Amino acid sequence: METDPLRKKGNASTAVNEGVVNNIVKVAGYLEDDLINITFEACNLKETGMQQPLENLKYVSNELEDIKCKTINLCEENHVVCECCRRLEKKVESFTSKLTLLEENSKAHEDKKAAVYEVLSIEDAWEYLQDFLQEIKSQNSAFLALTDEIVSNSASHSILKANKI
Repeated sequence: METDPLRKKGNASTAVNEGVVNNIVKVAGYLEDDLINITFEACNLKETGMQQPLENLKYVSNELEDIKCKTINLCEENHVVCECCRRLEKKVESFTSKLTLLEENSKAHEDKKAAVYEVLSIEDAWEYLQDFLQEIKSQNSAFLALTDEIVSNSASHSILKANKI
């Protein structure tokens, strides 16, 4: 059963890498079998005294050994790359969650800012209303003074009219 977290997520590049690694491991196994067979044949040829085929087999055997070492190194490098991919995915998840948190905090900040503007608007409206009421009071005082003047003029006028009659 696979326990690789990248495979569970369906990471296609990881699946391809693992497929390549599996193929390389199979080839390495075949090469190892061929190496054993060639070594065995080399021993048989050595006994029969065939020097040139023996040298050819040694060359091929050395080449196969080199390929086997390179295959092992590639498998190790692939393992390191897969580990790096896992760490990068974890970092991406971490950055994604931090970004989400920042977006939420930004929205909350905008909401608070809007509420502050609303409070400031209410305070401005209150000041405007106070100024308006003050203006009405001053106009009322002026109106009352004018009314008193009219009444007193009217009373004076009535008295004068009454005196003329």
